[in-house]
Amino acid sequence: MFSCDNLPNLSCGDCKYFNGMAELDNVKSTCKRIDHKIIKFAVPWFKSYDCGQYSHCICSDFEPAKWRVDVCKHWTNFEDYWKLYVQEILPYGNTDTTVAFTLHNNTKIRYEVPLLDFVYNHMINGNILNAIEKVYYKRDNDPKGFGYKLIHEKIKGVEINGDYKIVN
Repeated sequence: MFSCDNLPNLSCGDCKYFNGMAELDNVKSTCKRIDHKIIKFAVPWFKSYDCGQYSHCICSDFEPAKWRVDVCKHWTNFEDYWKLYVQEILPYGNTDTTVAFTLHNNTKIRYEVPLLDFVYNHMINGNILNAIEKVYYKRDNDPKGFGYKLIHEKIKGVEINGDYKIVN
């Protein structure tokens, strides 16, 4: 079992369901949360997409990959790990935060989904991504700015397929 002294900061790349090429057309996504061809983790500018290999917290379907011998040795279950993760790694233990996603390679718009909806698989309901915020840049003529303004638009979800209609 993990303790505060030996708790690793695990990410999707440490999971047995991870496939770093899942976004490619001829590769099947084995992730339990998202089809990486349609929904992708939002990544910083100038970073290539890696299916969340190093940069995202794990979900409740996480099972350590066999190559992570050190993790397999201490792994009991997700809930034991999650309790320590929230206490030791998550900033301020705040689970009231979001995970950003993009849809269909449109990196101009990010959809923020509550962290716990991602973790416990409540982020998709039929054809709706249960996003609570749409984030994008808009041209701005403010001489004190840099030409763009970051817009945070509250929403109640977005259609995954089709025209990405916002649910209000």
